[in-house]
Order: sequence, then structure tokens, then C-alpha cells
Amino acid sequence: KDTFFFKECHSDFLYSIADSLILEVYLPGEILFVTGERCNLLYYLYTGDVNLLTPKGVKFKTMTRCTIAESSFFCRTPHPCTAQAANNCEIFQLHEVDFWSNIRDRGLCDGFITHLETHIASLQKSTDSIVKMVENFSSSKMNKMLVIERTTNIPCDIILPDSKIRQSWDIVALFVALAYAFNIPWQVSFAQGRVGLDWIMLDGILDLFFILDVYARCRHFAIVKDGFLITSRAEFQELYFARSFVPDLISIMPVSVFGWVCGVDARTYAFMRLVQFSRIRSIGAYLGNLVETIHARTKITISTGYLRIFQIFLLVLIFCHWFACIFHLIGDEESSAGNGWLLADSLLEESINARYLRALYWAFYTATTVGFGSVPVVTIGERIFAMFVMLVGAVICDAGITAVLTSLISRLDVQAGTNSRRICCSKQFMLSYSVPNELQNRILQFYEYADTELSNIDDASILSDLSISLKSSILANFCFRPLRDCHAFDTFSDGGIRTIVNSMQPYLAVPGEYISQISKACRAIYVLQRGRLVYTNERGFKGNLPSGAVIGHVVTKAEVETVGYPNKTCSLEFNSMSGLRIKNGNPFIIAKHGGCAYCTNVKRTSDWCERVVMSLSDGSDEISITVKIWQKNSAHVTVGIACVSLTDDMADKMHQFELKDDQGKTAGFVKARITISPLSEEEIAGRLHELSVFADSYCHLYRLDIYDLHAIKEYFAPRNSSVDSISRILRDNLSNKNYYPSIQTSKKKSESNICLANDDVDDEIGLKNTMKGHVGMKDYLLTGKKPSGQRKKTASVSPIGHPTNLNRRKRNARFLKPYTIEEPCHSEDQEVRTSQPSSTEHDWDNLVRMPDLNIHRKSYKQAHKRISFFSEWGVD
Repeated sequence: KDTFFFKECHSDFLYSIADSLILEVYLPGEILFVTGERCNLLYYLYTGDVNLLTPKGVKFKTMTRCTIAESSFFCRTPHPCTAQAANNCEIFQLHEVDFWSNIRDRGLCDGFITHLETHIASLQKSTDSIVKMVENFSSSKMNKMLVIERTTNIPCDIILPDSKIRQSWDIVALFVALAYAFNIPWQVSFAQGRVGLDWIMLDGILDLFFILDVYARCRHFAIVKDGFLITSRAEFQELYFARSFVPDLISIMPVSVFGWVCGVDARTYAFMRLVQFSRIRSIGAYLGNLVETIHARTKITISTGYLRIFQIFLLVLIFCHWFACIFHLIGDEESSAGNGWLLADSLLEESINARYLRALYWAFYTATTVGFGSVPVVTIGERIFAMFVMLVGAVICDAGITAVLTSLISRLDVQAGTNSRRICCSKQFMLSYSVPNELQNRILQFYEYADTELSNIDDASILSDLSISLKSSILANFCFRPLRDCHAFDTFSDGGIRTIVNSMQPYLAVPGEYISQISKACRAIYVLQRGRLVYTNERGFKGNLPSGAVIGHVVTKAEVETVGYPNKTCSLEFNSMSGLRIKNGNPFIIAKHGGCAYCTNVKRTSDWCERVVMSLSDGSDEISITVKIWQKNSAHVTVGIACVSLTDDMADKMHQFELKDDQGKTAGFVKARITISPLSEEEIAGRLHELSVFADSYCHLYRLDIYDLHAIKEYFAPRNSSVDSISRILRDNLSNKNYYPSIQTSKKKSESNICLANDDVDDEIGLKNTMKGHVGMKDYLLTGKKPSGQRKKTASVSPIGHPTNLNRRKRNARFLKPYTIEEPCHSEDQEVRTSQPSSTEHDWDNLVRMPDLNIHRKSYKQAHKRISFFSEWGVD
């Protein structure tokens, strides 16, 4: 109710806006937006704190339970600062797509423009105050003081969780805790006579390790809490005291040492050792750290199913050891009274190892409920304990192992069944429509690649399950630097580049697919993540593109406009490499000049014979040669870089170039022959810049439609007035209801969530109101009440399909909004019922209008939107 323009509107409009909000959870340190980024979200901070930062990362304000980015959202201006979550935050977000839709559907366009013209000064005043604060903090002495204050120098005696020392320590702690789990029960059951010196020394070493462990966790071991690294000794010490200091302190109390000093017997000493036995509670945490260490060091991922099987196997082994020790202890006590299983089985005179093996044998066949064995159970105490072991074994062995194995096998069977059905349906489809054999083989090879190499993992699904901040971080990791180095985006700030990055989507190119072709329109730009892309320029030269290459006619055109059209070619013929410090992997070379980069094939030997041809213009007198090591499951490692200055005296000669690593040291040598050839007058007159790029293997790319890129450029284009810009957008909305000012909506909309109208629906606004989300969502935002989780039941619409891809991290308080019926767009001189032929196909069985697929849309999802037949033809 306190938001700009909303406070002047009716409560029904506020309820509609509240139903459009999405709840997003941000962890400490996650970025909401950066300076200069496009503002397409309005943030309502519900819980937690958000810090506002300058571009250099200096905090100048903390926001709590308020509206964020209000001025930039309504004025359609980039963010003037960076926002970062200070702790766990729950934020309701309104996307501009939903805002414009509600404005249009409620007929508030003129009212909003009038209100904006009247009160735009107050909005701009808020933005100007933030900009002024950012400038002051960026240029004053206070900035230097805050930078020094916020810079945390981790002391050398603080050990980080991912350091080798900490990981090795946790592995040793795991084995010491397992030693406690096996050794102490064995001592309690089989100890006789006096305590031996060897026992005292072994127990002292184990106890000393955990005493040092408590000290290290108090003084040196940094921890991670809620995704935030805590390196302050006072902070992680306080957390350790609150969590597990008391149990750890009890587990290192030297009770058994006092007993040994007092001269107690071995069994009493063993019972005193049960104080240290409490340390086994940490075995699960140590085992989890071991799994993370294996993944971090070897890139081996242990699935949850196999980890559960190992955990249950270890649990059964430990429990059977305990049961054997307790069973032997009971038999030993009963034998002193002339009874018990040891006496009945004639084991009193046998060695300790023989008795333990016999007890362990009984424990295994009893706990696993096999019931096969000849160990007698004589006394009542032994029988009661045997029944207890059977109950525990039934839960752990029968229910536990069976459930895990069933889940694991079921998951594999379901995936195999899905793959088999997909292939069978595709074969039937291709057979019915007489698909050529070559195309059939390509389709089947694609399924095989998806099943074996990708393990049925879809990049888009993975990204959609992540929060907006994490998704943006992943996309920036692959796309930000290549786009920043591209001349096509020189006019964009880092925030503008981030906007482009957040709009990109994963794309998988199959072998033989053309990404771009000379003299053909290229409707997207691509960033290569991995795979083999081969380019061919207008003169017929071929080569490979490296990872991170930006592909598209827009990119190559901007390159030649910036550095000039090429008038010569440079041929680099690589001959050999020497002196490389390579442990694992095979090298390859990336040759780069300006914003263009080309790479060679991966070589398994030091002798090379490969040529890279590049087009150069006047002023392009320097080429960088980068040698990298190809790694299959990790980032390629850079060995060294050599900067080559092109001169006339080096033409058509063999040269040796020295590679320098990031520290400036010699990392090896590369031999190459450089040949510079001028282009002919016809080739120069052609002024061609386009490339034909096709996939030579399965290539993983990130894709951005040209239409979306133009919309982003239009957003950042200089304009005279924010009111004029918004007025133009609203006019576009009124003339074309498929127009969206947004590039990418943060909401996960279902492709199959379609609604058909019944005969009693004649009002589009009323229909949209009936398709809102959970009951109580508006009360949650307007009155603070929690949503009920019950979906509205209406007789006006009949949903077909269900929303999919709900984000687990996003606790959405409603289902996703279905597609709505749209009003037809008719000219004033055109009748509603017309007999003229239309290019639009109609599905008369389902009574819906199928949009023409040739019409350009933001995405194929919107192109396949089904619109009501009755609304299209105006049936009363």
C-alpha cells in the first residue's frame, strides 16, 4: 500500500499485484542486482537485511523490511548501486511483465502515465540521492577507510574448511572415531586381569588427537554457516561453544586415566572408557566431509543411493560388532554361575579370537534374520537380548537395505524405461512419416549422447531449479568475460553485460548443425561453452573456435567496424612445442587478435603440423598465443602466453616464441612459421565479415535471440524522458498484446498449463481473476497472514495439465498463472465475422486458434499459446 502508484489504486488491483508476486530466498552474500543492470524486478524485503554497495563493494546503507529498487523499476532506469543479501532473506519479487499486464488489463495505462508525470520528480530524487551517495563513497577518504575496514585479512593460523590440512584432519578424525567404535566395546567384553601398558599408550594417542581437535576447533578451524564463511576467531568459537563443545569436552575427560592410576582391573577400566565412546556421534559428519573431499580432489561424484548403501553397510558392521561384544559379555557373566552359551558351546577354554569370531557369527545371522547357526541361546537374558537384536536387525537390514536398494533400482528402471519409450516413440514417428535414414541415425545418436554422456541431465532444468542469484552466477562464469571482451558490447557497462548474460539460455547443437551461415540471417548470438565448432570465412579458410568464443553476424560486424575491414591474412603454422611442464592432459593452442580467437586441435605429441589463418586489418600488429592443457571434466589449464608483434622481417620464417606463465616465468617454447599475405582488391572491395560456423561435435552453447538483444539495447539507449519511454511502451502494449518489455521472466511458467473458456465466460478481466493462485496469497502480503495453500475452485475455466518445474528453493505461495484468453485485434473497418480467408489455422476439434508459427515471438512457448476460439471470433 505504500508503493508508488499502488497506494492510489483500488484494493482489487493490489490483490491482483499480490497474486503476481513470487517469494525468493537469498542466502548471505548472494547478489540481488549490480550497478548498471537492468531493473525488471521490484523487491519487497520481507525478512532479513540487504546491503547497498558501491561498484567497488563499499557498503553505504542497510535495508530492512522495505521496498527496494522502486524508483528504477517505475522509471525504467538501470540500478544505480549493487544490492547484496547480508543474511538469510525472504523477498517477494514483482516482475515487470506482470506489472504491465495488470496495468493493461485494469485499464490504468492513462492513469499510470498521468501519475508518473506528476510524481516523477520524487522518484528521480530517490535515485539521485543514491547516486550522490555512491559518488561520495567512491571518491572520498571515507572510501579508503571503509575499504580498509571491510577488507578481512585471514590470519595465517586460521585453517579454512577446504584446505588440505583441514580435509586431512577430518579424514584422520573419521578413522579415530571408528577405532573408538570398535575398540572400546571389544575392551569391555574381552578385557581380563590388569590393564596392559600397550592399551594405555594406544588409548592415550587416540585421546590426545581429540584433545587437539577440541583445541583446533576453538582456535583455528573456520566454519561455514548458512553459506557464509566465518573466519573470525571470536565468531566461530562462539558457534562451536553453542553447538558441540560440551559433548566434545565430555568425550575427552580422562576418567579412565584416573582409574588406571587407582589400579582398577581391565574391565572396569574399559567401562570407564565409555566416556570417550560418545565421540562416535561425529562419524556421520566426518563421512560427509570425506565424500566432499573425494569430489573436490578427484571430481568423482558419489550418488546418494550408493552413499546410503555404504552407510547402511557400515552401520550393520558396527552394530553386529557391538552385538557380538554384548553377547559375549552376557555369556561370560552367565558362565560364572555355571550357565550360558559359552559353557554350552564349550568355548570357555578357547582363545579370545575364537570366542569373538563365534559371537560375531551369531550376531550376523541373528541381525540379518537369517536364523542359520548352531550357537545355543540358553539363559533368559541371552534370549531377551537375542529378540532385541532381531528387532534391530529387522529395521536396519530388512527395511533399511531393502528400501535403499529398491529406491536405487527403481530409479534406474524408471530412467531406463523412459529412455526406451522415448526411443521407441521416436522410431515409430520416423517410420510413420518416412524420415530419411540419415536423419534417423542423427536422432538416435542424439538420444545416445543424452543418455550416456549427459546422463539425461538437462542444463535448462538445472538452471531453472536454482535461485536467480545462483543462476546468474553460473551464466556469468561462462559468458560474462567473453561478452565483455567482445567489441559488439563496448558501449555496455558491466551491469548491461550482466543483463545480457542473465537473458541467455542453454543450447545444444548437434553435429552438422550450422550456427551461422554466410549471406543468411543469424537470429541469435552464441557463447561456446564446450564442444568443437568449425568456422569457414568468406575466402574459404577453415579453423576451430575455442571455448568462450562469441558467434553471430552481429559480433563479426562490430569487430570489423571497430578494428577495420581486413586487408591481409596471417597464417600461423605451428611446428612443435618444448619445455612444457605438463603432468596430465594434452596441449592445444589459442591464437587471438582483437576480439577474435581461433584454436588448434588437441595434440598428443610434441610435434605439430597445423595452421591457423586469421584476417587482419591495418593496425593489427600483435597476436597472442596461449597454450592450454585440455581437461575432460574440468576447466582447461593455461600453461603460458606469448605476445607476438608482427613485423615485416618475420614473414615466412620459423620463429620460436617464449611462453610466460601468470608469474612471468618461462613456461615453455612454441615454434611457428608466420606468413602474411595481402588480400586482393576484389576481396577487399567485398568487405565481407560473416562466418559460417557449424558443429563438428555435440556443442554446448548459451544463446540469446537477436530480438531480445535489440530490446536490451533499446532499454539502455539514451532517452529524453522516462515518461516518454514508458508512454511509448504502453502504446506498444495497447497495439500488440504479445509485446513484452521484459527479456526474461523469472517465473517458471508451464508449457502445458493451458486453459479453455466455458460458455459462461464473457469478460477477460473476470477470467484472469478466476485464474489466480493460492487462496490467501493477497492476505499474506497485505495483512501478514500466511497463505492457506488451497487453490481456488472456479467453474469458469478448466485447466489442462499441471504446472511443472517448481523451484524447490522458491516457496511460491501460489501455482503458476495459466495462460489467459486474449482479445482479438481487429481494425475499425473490419467486421468481427468475416468471410475472407485467413492464414491462421484453426483446430476445430479443440475450438482454439493456433497462432501462425511464422510470426516472430519472444520464444516458442508464447508462439504455441492457445487462444480461445470464442474470443477470436467474438461469439456471444
